[in-house]
Amino acid sequence: SKPVVLPNVRAQPLKIDVSKFEPPSYKQATEQKTLVKDVAKKNFILKDFVATGAKTDIRKLVKAFEPVQVAKGKTIVHQGDDDDHFYVVEDGTVEFQVDNVTVRTAGVGSTFGDHNLLYQAPSNETVKASDGNPIKLLRLNHTTYRGIMQTTEQAKKVPPPPPPPPPVPKVNDVEEWLNQCQELIERKEIQAAVKKHIQ
Repeated sequence: SKPVVLPNVRAQPLKIDVSKFEPPSYKQATEQKTLVKDVAKKNFILKDFVATGAKTDIRKLVKAFEPVQVAKGKTIVHQGDDDDHFYVVEDGTVEFQVDNVTVRTAGVGSTFGDHNLLYQAPSNETVKASDGNPIKLLRLNHTTYRGIMQTTEQAKKVPPPPPPPPPVPKVNDVEEWLNQCQELIERKEIQAAVKKHIQ
């Protein structure tokens, strides 16, 4: 069967030099970091990374969320426009409109733009700050997210350094030292054979 092609959905290959990539690190309050972690644990895209990733990688992801403030009534995302951020509502209320009609609202801890982490597509809703008060958001950029994922995966592929050789022995311990070296060589040969077998 032919693959299903979705109109207006774009997921271009992202070329990142993982050796030079460094995600942005924004200044955040403790409450902001906690909110991001709590949201990520429940989000269908981020929860596996948070559950299995190294603490340093999770910390990078959390710190990459940019705190922003939006004036009351201001539009954050226009219906039909592309956007490249995933948003977490830190404070206040956002309204979602379709063809200028409000269809729902969301408050603290809510998210929108999840799909922007994976691909780019026109928004099917307009998202704006409610008319009551300014709101606070935490947002993660599409390129930053994918860069963190790529560098994390690349790091997993780097083999661990080989064990150091036994220390140079005294003259009367030469035979024992040679035996240790032989054991080390045999161990490497066995590991190589096992690796070749499972491949």
